[in-house]
Amino acid sequence: MKNSRVAQSFIEPLAHPTDVLAVAFRPDGKQLASTTLNGAVNIWDVEDGEQVGTIDGKRDIAGGRKEGDHITAANNQLSKHFTSVCYSADGALLLAGGRSKFVCIYAVEPQILLKKFQISHNLSLDGILEKLNSKNVTESGLSKNELDAHLDDSEASGRSAGDSLVGAKRAVDPGSRRKNMEVLSKAVLFSPTGRAWAAATTEGLLIYGLDESLAFDPFELDEDITPETITRTLARREYARALVMALHLNEEPLIARCVEGIPIASIPLVAQTLRGEMYLQRLLQLLAKRMERSPHLEFYLQWSLAVLNTHGQTLRDDPSSSTTCLPTLRSLQKSIARHLQDLAKICDDNQFTLSYLKNLSKMQQMQKTQ
Repeated sequence: MKNSRVAQSFIEPLAHPTDVLAVAFRPDGKQLASTTLNGAVNIWDVEDGEQVGTIDGKRDIAGGRKEGDHITAANNQLSKHFTSVCYSADGALLLAGGRSKFVCIYAVEPQILLKKFQISHNLSLDGILEKLNSKNVTESGLSKNELDAHLDDSEASGRSAGDSLVGAKRAVDPGSRRKNMEVLSKAVLFSPTGRAWAAATTEGLLIYGLDESLAFDPFELDEDITPETITRTLARREYARALVMALHLNEEPLIARCVEGIPIASIPLVAQTLRGEMYLQRLLQLLAKRMERSPHLEFYLQWSLAVLNTHGQTLRDDPSSSTTCLPTLRSLQKSIARHLQDLAKICDDNQFTLSYLKNLSKMQQMQKTQ
């Protein structure tokens, strides 16, 4: 694999032990991830051209025995590898998938597996079962479905052995009928907001989303911070304190109640009292989510404007804060852009309708004068 710099006009090769199957850049362009035929994910520093880490993923992606495999699912790691890889929006996670029934999510910094998802449970697909049915296997270990009527066991064994070579694929006649489709993921990709990811698989497009509404995840929680005390604080018009307490408790309905209970005139003052990356991130997440479905569009636009005017420069100057809040800011931008498109369409329709009515009125007046 070669690292090319167009502006400086030189090429730097990055040596890999086996064939490179997929490449992905981190969103900031300072890091590169590549997957190879041995099932590894290699992490490279773009500036220095040095390898900073390796994730051995062949054990994570292993599983499932195909009809043409001569070895069990527990020992077929050599035939498993990633053919697609993608960074998350903040660059902290890697999503990888390939010729397997699993899609894996890795943490880049500690280089560990966070979660792996089985993309299908359809038993009709090849590669789902961990053990094949013994009645469908011949004495030589070949699957009866893979045998051709005009081939004996020795010829079929040689053909199957050729197909099972690592990285090798036999050309298929386009007119021939395929009996069993193999479970695999052609491509994987994170959403720009980082709250969902998609995989193009044998059974179609799969989309996985993150739902935090069912998770109770407070931080720096005190025994005095309860829904009752937050409600009483909001009733006493201590808006800033009530909002901070609700952000500590991190219950979305409670945060929304505090945000919507603050008058528009007090929004800039309350926004100035919010200090800390965690407060801003959780508040921006709520604003982005509520702006998609809430009828109080102008109210949440005022909140977004106040928060970004007050803390936008801080988020821009601090690299860690900007990276952490980047998915949330993209989600907020997406919501605002969607409302802009909807309103622009309505305004254009109204403008054309008014122009039509104006011209129609002129025509009627001309007919009356004639």
